[in-house]
Amino acid sequence: MHNVDDRPYFQQRAQRERALAGSCSDCGVALTHRKMAEEYERRAAGHIETINVTAIGAS
Repeated sequence: MHNVDDRPYFQQRAQRERALAGSCSDCGVALTHRKMAEEYERRAAGHIETINVTAIGAS
């Protein structure tokens, strides 16, 4: 479970991931950064359940 004090960190990370997504020339990498931003935003909003993440190219 996340502490309420974690929310500013998650918000900061979401902003950073969005900035990284905007600066990527590779669409796949940009998409990954956007997905990470979405997850940080969920956590900042208090959603603490985890999600399954499968690596691209994993078998």
